[in-house]
Amino acid sequence: MRKTKHLLIIILLSLSAFLIHGYQFAVSDQEIFITYILKSQDPSLFQSDALFNQSSAHLSLFYPVIGFLTKFVDIQVTFVIGYLIFQFAFFVALYRLSRILLKDNDLAYFSLLPFLLPKFIGGTAAQTFDLFFGYRSIGVIFLVFYLSFLLEKKYIKSIFFASVGFLFHPLSIIPNILLLPVLAIQSSKSRVFDSLKYIILPMVIGLTLFAIFGQSFTNSSPLKDNLWLSIIRFRDDYLFISSWTLRAWGAFALYFFLIVIFLKKVQKSLIKPIIIISFVSLILFLINSFVLETLKIPLVAEFQLVRSINPIAYIGLALSPLFLVPKNYFQRILGGAAFIFLCLNLFDLFFATAIIFTFCLLLNRNEEKVKPRVFNPYAIPVITFILYIALNIPSYLNFQEKIQFPKKQDDWINVQKWASQNTAKSAKFLVPPDQTGFRIFSSRPIVGDIKDGAVVIYSPQYAIYWSNLMADTANYQNLESGDFLALKRKYSFSYFVTTALKNLPLEVVFKNNSFIVYKF
Repeated sequence: MRKTKHLLIIILLSLSAFLIHGYQFAVSDQEIFITYILKSQDPSLFQSDALFNQSSAHLSLFYPVIGFLTKFVDIQVTFVIGYLIFQFAFFVALYRLSRILLKDNDLAYFSLLPFLLPKFIGGTAAQTFDLFFGYRSIGVIFLVFYLSFLLEKKYIKSIFFASVGFLFHPLSIIPNILLLPVLAIQSSKSRVFDSLKYIILPMVIGLTLFAIFGQSFTNSSPLKDNLWLSIIRFRDDYLFISSWTLRAWGAFALYFFLIVIFLKKVQKSLIKPIIIISFVSLILFLINSFVLETLKIPLVAEFQLVRSINPIAYIGLALSPLFLVPKNYFQRILGGAAFIFLCLNLFDLFFATAIIFTFCLLLNRNEEKVKPRVFNPYAIPVITFILYIALNIPSYLNFQEKIQFPKKQDDWINVQKWASQNTAKSAKFLVPPDQTGFRIFSSRPIVGDIKDGAVVIYSPQYAIYWSNLMADTANYQNLESGDFLALKRKYSFSYFVTTALKNLPLEVVFKNNSFIVYKF
């Protein structure tokens, strides 16, 4: 009976989260990796597309697995079902992590509320979860399970979850893989013999995975390549912490703040592992900065070690329900307000109330520990849901935009669908660089767009290609017939797209209210 109740609570919170934060399709990183999925489904697609001249196109089992499924089920259906499964599995993983940290089954449910909305993790350009389905959705589930088993000292299970997570999203695991041997060595009674098995076993698994994916993660580029580094810095500046804004540093400090104020509230046996995880994550974060910004070695960029701080975010938020449990009534009111503001991403209000709350804690630091109890198990979630809806009524007036299933048609998608139905698979398009995602509904290769620059970290040759393309198309809307002809000679495309405001003396093959397609 208790298991059924637990399952129903997780399902209810998962569905509530889905309706609160919404769902998106054909956005952000999907504009790149859906292309990989389409090609895994039909290898004849995108034969002349430069996007496949770099290693990220082959880094994940996610592409062939989803590509296989989309042979039987429409890709939009596959993705929305995948996202609903992710939402549930993600909450199961988070609940497990919080239950281990809080040692309270009921209080652990409250740890899911801060995940009703995604939160940025520093300036890493990553959030605690995505609003769309993708390889990172799977990777973050395995990362959270990996952390929970590390805290329980179940290292074999940690290795298993890290290995599977690596197969689907290597960049969720690579920045955090060192946590395993460090914690294993620290907790081992025999610091030499017992620790070796937790180093050798990951090495064996790592070598096996490297044999499978190693070619994708390595290239023959020199250690120093200033041109490549400058392109990476221009396009993927989140990797360079010197470029972070004050707001980004605030998003970084948030999770440390939560750990610091609640560290002494957790079970004594967990304090040291939490400190070690935080310390190792921070050290890797600083090493990444030193290698990229001081030594100026671009090769390390593809491992995205700047995201080694992700475990700190999940642990910090998992501890946040401790805002709700002080004995002092005034502190509980302050803590409840801070917790609700955190759940709603009202960070300025959160920091204001949390600082007062922390000050009160310091004044009452001799307060004896009691079994955590919130004032009303329904008050916090009900208040949170009501406030969110009140603050975000406009987002529900266009529900198809809030929950993008099926994806709402627009002029840009209509251009893509025309291309899919009226041109050969090999037909290559030049598109306005700021109009991204053309490949998704067209299944046609393009010369490139601004989004493609996200993968410049994987290949210096591709980085130079992309940088030159952005320079050549920087003034796209003002280009004339002769300019497009020169671009055709350089990039070998058959069609090009402009806005409907642009009228050129060339053959028009398709036109709608926003775009025109020309053919040479």
